[in-house]
Amino acid sequence: MKKLKKDGYLDYEKILIRQKSLNELVRETIDDNTKTLLDYRAGNRDSLDKLIDEVMKKSGGRADPKKIRDMIINKL
Repeated sequence: MKKLKKDGYLDYEKILIRQKSLNELVRETIDDNTKTLLDYRAGNRDSLDKLIDEVMKKSGGRADPKKIRDMIINKL
């Protein structure tokens, strides 16, 4: 969190940029994994974990898996 602080206060601009980047990664992952998405919609809950793993790989392991899960579910 230290990079997000500016003079002891949170730098909301950087937080919003990171949020936007994560949204882009989630959207990109959903678009790139159509079969996995269809498997999830057919009831295969393991497919959600595959999508989360893909976003984690794209983020270099820096994204919060719980947040990614919520974002993917909201987009579906």
